[in-house]
Amino acid sequence: MLIVSLVFSSGPFYASEKMAVVDTSGLPASLLNLWRGEWDVVWEGAKGERHSGINRVGEIGSRSIIQEHFEALDAGTFSGLKGVCFSKYNGQTRQWHQAWHDNQGGYYDFVGAFDRQGRIFTTKIVSHEGNISDHRLVFKYASRKSILWDWEIFNERKHQWMRSWRMQYRKLS
Repeated sequence: MLIVSLVFSSGPFYASEKMAVVDTSGLPASLLNLWRGEWDVVWEGAKGERHSGINRVGEIGSRSIIQEHFEALDAGTFSGLKGVCFSKYNGQTRQWHQAWHDNQGGYYDFVGAFDRQGRIFTTKIVSHEGNISDHRLVFKYASRKSILWDWEIFNERKHQWMRSWRMQYRKLS
């Protein structure tokens, strides 16, 4: 998971329908090169509290694996949170694969796809009760200096995506 800033919503926001994945065969492996560098992280919690962190992004080996290091810099809910993410383009399946691990027990395994909304990484999360839910990262805007994406959860009952929080990035270097 690429982290730079979270904005937790005070209520649910709905996308119009479930994601329609399209063919990624024409996409180059270099598509996520814009992540490389150091990013400022700020996000607002559900009660309006402000958090900050930093995300450093580089590559491993022959530039085929993107590696991220995230660290929350403030006290509070995210105090001490550190995470690492690995992203790799699979030329055979023509999909991005992304794995996030953190020091608070979090692990997410995403697959990258593209649809009319832009870059989207999806995963399934199993709750402690054994319920499975669809989650996704939807990139709304991306440039070499700033990025905006939403974390969304699919509501099976309403057949709609609900935004859980928004991430906004500002590149430092």
